[in-house]
Amino acid sequence: MARHSPQMGSDPLVTVVIPTWNRALYLPEAVNSALQQRAPWEIEVIIVDDGSDDETESLAREIQASDRRARYLRQERRGPSAARNLGLAKARGAFVQFLDSDDLLLPSKLLKQVALLQATPRAVAATCAVGLFKGDSFTGSMTEVVEAEVGSPDGLIARFLRGQGFLSLAPLYRTEACRRVGGWNEVLWNFEDWDFNIRIALLGRPILHTRECLAASRIHGGTRLSTCPRLAKLEWYELFLGAVEAALSASTLDSRWYSTELAAAYRRLCSWYARVGKTRAARRCARAARRKAPARKARLFHAFLEVALGYQWAGISIWLYDRLISAWRRGQKPVEMRLATKRDRNA
Repeated sequence: MARHSPQMGSDPLVTVVIPTWNRALYLPEAVNSALQQRAPWEIEVIIVDDGSDDETESLAREIQASDRRARYLRQERRGPSAARNLGLAKARGAFVQFLDSDDLLLPSKLLKQVALLQATPRAVAATCAVGLFKGDSFTGSMTEVVEAEVGSPDGLIARFLRGQGFLSLAPLYRTEACRRVGGWNEVLWNFEDWDFNIRIALLGRPILHTRECLAASRIHGGTRLSTCPRLAKLEWYELFLGAVEAALSASTLDSRWYSTELAAAYRRLCSWYARVGKTRAARRCARAARRKAPARKARLFHAFLEVALGYQWAGISIWLYDRLISAWRRGQKPVEMRLATKRDRNA
């Protein structure tokens, strides 16, 4: 494809939405990584400030004044999902990239993923491998590359329920698909990307993937939009599982296959609550696991452990059981995922 300069005033093909909160140190590098994409078409960058009280606003306004492709929006502190939804509502591009303000897009990310999506009109998103790096500035050196298999929508939902999905900056989405699923869940300040991508997968349309590393995610202990202590994180995870249950029940897909994964997720959460002494929450998750377990034997097994050992030790025992089963299954795929992969190859 021959490269040429985008026409002044033309509508953007891609919108990059960058939510931020107190990230003045990293924001310029993230914005530049979007504005410096190797693309022959117009790009717009929307910076959404989620109520920062550092120098973020002044920096963002300077960026907006220096480049007509950048826009700055500000809202009161409402969380990462609300910030992304504001950017999504204002997006003019046919494709949308969500980029955290401490992460980076590598120069050819949008060009390559747009080509994938244009070649497959039914696809709703295209993902990629993501490199991890440390430090206040990106030097090109990465500690590791995270490669997340996508496969069928069914398999992707199961992987997110196991915590094995792709990183939030990996996908480029069709804007219409993001709006069709209702945008981001503003109740969630953690695990919101898992919830969002599960609802995208529930559309039942292809999600493409390239093994090439096209983005970089920063590893650090700084301020994140969704920063919270461990116990609060468990509570967010429980809210996430409830949101997934609601999405699955509203879907036309057969949710029985996901019941096993949901039951396993609730069992893990039960054991985590038990280890921090939250017996009532552990009991609540144990009941949810019994409710979702499709096999009568599994429900009876959980009930027996709870009666014989008490909720705390039952949660730990169930966690150990899951770890043993996971170790046994390592390197194997469930029958449904093998069949889905086979269908993908034959398609």
